[in-house]
Amino acid sequence: MKKIHIALLLAFALVFILGCQLVTGAPSTEPVEPVSVPNEPATNEEPAAAPTQAPTLAPQPTTPPAAASQSGDLIFQTDFPNIDDWEVIAKNQDGYNVQLRGNGLYVEVPKDFDFWYAYAPIMSYEDVRIEADVQLVGGTNYTYITLTCRSSEAGEYVFFMDTGGYWQIGKYVFGDNSTYERLAEGGSNKIKVAKNPNHIAAVCKGTKLTMYINGSEVGSVEDAHLSSGIVGVGVETFDYPLAQVMFHNLEVYIP
Repeated sequence: MKKIHIALLLAFALVFILGCQLVTGAPSTEPVEPVSVPNEPATNEEPAAAPTQAPTLAPQPTTPPAAASQSGDLIFQTDFPNIDDWEVIAKNQDGYNVQLRGNGLYVEVPKDFDFWYAYAPIMSYEDVRIEADVQLVGGTNYTYITLTCRSSEAGEYVFFMDTGGYWQIGKYVFGDNSTYERLAEGGSNKIKVAKNPNHIAAVCKGTKLTMYINGSEVGSVEDAHLSSGIVGVGVETFDYPLAQVMFHNLEVYIP
């Protein structure tokens, strides 16, 4: 399944490329200072890994709970006591270290161009707001920490953030010839770099997709392709191996 890491801006891209050329041994986890971002990305690369599997919709009630029917109502909340009933999709069969640590979920993705996703056991919704506290605890800043909405066998919307200061909203369409489309992207100084905790939120309401980081809107876009589905969290690596991420307090609301 998944996605690409795009250079946010010309200066940022040049620094990153030079760093790649000089790296020997383990990748650095030193903070990367966020900088201002031009209107257009510096590169136009293809997805790092094509989607190969789609989440299925587990049997769920056909109508939302009566207590969650208005804007602002809580649909689902977890501090990850377990994920036994979640659907997990990963690029490889094994090698992932997934643990319940304290009041959070620890996910370790070991290889480069790798991914691990888990989908919450809730019914399919059209409009949702997903929020989570996340933290990079090991690996490089170029790790995608991800929320998904409207995930189904048809496709899904994805909201990426890395702790180098980059965000992206994208769309996967699953099928015999699965495709990925970047819908919006950029850099933001609202992202706390390196191993600082961040609060991320994704809103899928009607045809509008909006991403928030630490309480501030960082981007939005219109797309009408996918109408409903479940929600999930994910971790992806780009061209460095190893990503270690903590998820805390996932909440899903009616927006």
